Amino acid sequence: MLWAEAMTIRLAPILLAFSIASAACGDDDDQPDAAVGEADAALPDAGGEIDAGEADAALPDAGGTYATQVFQHSCGPTDGPAITVVLSSEVDAKTCTPNFFDPTVVFTVYLDDFVIEAPADFVFSNDILGGDGRVCPGGKVDCDAASAGEIHFETFDNGAGATGTWELTTERGVESGSFAATSCVPEGGDPICG
Repeated sequence: MLWAEAMTIRLAPILLAFSIASAACGDDDDQPDAAVGEADAALPDAGGEIDAGEADAALPDAGGTYATQVFQHSCGPTDGPAITVVLSSEVDAKTCTPNFFDPTVVFTVYLDDFVIEAPADFVFSNDILGGDGRVCPGGKVDCDAASAGEIHFETFDNGAGATGTWELTTERGVESGSFAATSCVPEGGDPICG
């Protein structure tokens, strides 16, 4: 089996989870979504990837440098509203999914509505169902599910951008950093949860 085939098989459950979170929740219409943000909006480049651009320079983190940082509306495990933040080298503009071959961090906070009144803190663990997270070292190494996490949103402008800090605990240890994410809306629009 070729390495690329093995990685496709290995990453299939992760990509399936993102597809379910984005697609299974549904779409509210067939209309194109409005443009998000102005100067801070991430735009797809010619290759279909979101380019962070010079204005959104990568932020150094404990886990590496994540050149592309986006957030999207998603649905939690009980089909309630959630916000998912993705930190990676690149994110597909059509699906809002990261490049798992490079270091990637993904975390989700479960909400009552798609709005976060920042500043706001979210904590989750095996005992508190407030969110989830994964740290993916990249390459041939599997992603690690977080057993605990603390997410702080310093700012949140729905449809435009969000900033804050994150800390995720996995079997490999504690990873933490900051984020300055722009909104990403997958083809087909935002999900309808509930």
